[in-house]
Amino acid sequence: YEGTDIHTRLTATFTTFAGQAASVEVAIPIDAHDLGVIRDAKSRYRGAVRMTVDASSAEFGSVAPIERSYDLVMAPEEYERALRDGLLYTVMLSLPAAGAWRIRALVADGIGDRMGAFTQAIEIPARNTLSLSGLALRGYDPPDGKGTAIDPKENAAVRIFKTGRTVEYIYYIFDPLADDNKQSKLETIFDPLAHDNKQSKLEIVSRIYTRGRPVYAGTPSQLVYP
Repeated sequence: YEGTDIHTRLTATFTTFAGQAASVEVAIPIDAHDLGVIRDAKSRYRGAVRMTVDASSAEFGSVAPIERSYDLVMAPEEYERALRDGLLYTVMLSLPAAGAWRIRALVADGIGDRMGAFTQAIEIPARNTLSLSGLALRGYDPPDGKGTAIDPKENAAVRIFKTGRTVEYIYYIFDPLADDNKQSKLETIFDPLAHDNKQSKLEIVSRIYTRGRPVYAGTPSQLVYP
């Protein structure tokens, strides 16, 4: 379900395991044009956002919802930036078990009576098996700081990129099989969880699709790490 009074959506990304539970980052962008504001005597714009994020599973039921309240006080230039780039809020959910989960965000305008909602399904892998985290796609910011300035809309929740922009994607690998070696070689961003300090070997192939059709296929690469 997607609400229409406040234009919002959510990006739920499984990030890591915490014991047997799974940590899920929920990023919620909001169109600031849909929020009521009051301009005070000092020309500051005041508003409020009320937010509820919950998760439910057909097998395990619901987890306790997370409720947040944000009071907005913005100078004129900050309000103009919010109108241009939107607002972005992030919360972390802890899901107790593997399987299919429905993540829902409900956003309410604290000034008016408008509301918006968005729902996303997410699959949590089983613990102690070879698995991947969610995929985060965002604008590339080189370590030397000499690249193109990051546009606020290039974050992992909005993902709007200009033609020719360099982007990066990040994911994590959990629990690969291991042998008796102790060599470690990493060339990309991973958080491998190997057993007993042994070596693991994986073959990685990256593919990009648009509208269900493949537009890029990377060269297979071997990763070896303890």
